[in-house]
Order: sequence, then structure tokens, then C-alpha cells
Amino acid sequence: MKKLYFFLVGITSSLSVAFAQTPTFELVTTTATTVPIANNTIFDVVTTPLNSVSSHFKLKNVTATTQTYTIRKNENTLNTIGAGDAAEAYFCTGTTCYVPAVSSAFFVISAMSDDDLTMYLSEASARGLSDVSYDVQNGSEKITVELRYNYAMGISTNSSDLTSISNIYPN
Repeated sequence: MKKLYFFLVGITSSLSVAFAQTPTFELVTTTATTVPIANNTIFDVVTTPLNSVSSHFKLKNVTATTQTYTIRKNENTLNTIGAGDAAEAYFCTGTTCYVPAVSSAFFVISAMSDDDLTMYLSEASARGLSDVSYDVQNGSEKITVELRYNYAMGISTNSSDLTSISNIYPN
């Protein structure tokens, strides 16, 4: 019985390698256009109040045919100060920009070419934590990029969270 089990596991592993899909796209930063971004990469970005910050990428079609990609924005957390005063996330594909209310769009790229993909965050009247992820997908192939805004704050910024040593060291 054990031999049959290991035989079936071996066949399953061999088939999954044999039928593995060749990637149809690469997502790269504009500062290092030769190095593809790995799935689930996290970028820490710092904002300033009432300003927009952008993150620039290139989406490269590495196939010999025109491909259609889906871009999906996931607003995990947006800095909210009050009613009408909150951070807003939006994105642009090529020369088309989408308003913050749009959460997904299709992006067509010709064979063996690339185009711009830019992700923006317009900060509220005070700097705060926001977290927005973007899924770039073609069929079953997907790369997720997460942008964390203002997560790299120093201890002096968050010192109010530490009211006593007992908050961080158990008795």
C-alpha cells in the first residue's frame, strides 16, 4: 500500500511539473526594470498630508501574442480622519487613470511589449496608516503587490502606545 501511495505521489508531482504554465507576464519596478517582482512583495511608502504619492511599475507581456490582464485594487486599510477626510487609492494603466471608486480594470498589452502601471495614494489631512494591495492577473497566473503607507514610523512617532514597561514585558 505504501508503494502505491509513493508511486501516485510521484506521478502527481511529475505531471504538475510537466504541465506547469510558462509565465505570460512580469511586473517590474521602473528603477530596476530587469528584475521581476516576486508575488506578494510588500513596498513601504511614506506620505505627507494632503499630497499624492505614486509607485511606478512596468507590466511586461513576455508572450508572442497580445494578452489581456486584470488589475484589481484591494483597499485593505485607508487612513480616515473623519467624514470626507480620508486617504484615497487609485491607479493608472498606460495613459488611462481610474477614479478611486474603480476597483478593477482590464489592461491589454501587445506581444513582447510593456506598459506603465502606476499606483497612487492621496493622503488625508493628517498622515496615517493605509494598506492597499493590487492583483495583476492573466488567467490563473497572478502577482499581488502590497503597498503599505506610513508603516515604517519610528518609536518616537508611536511613543504614546507605550505607557509603561508592563505593556511590553510580562510579569
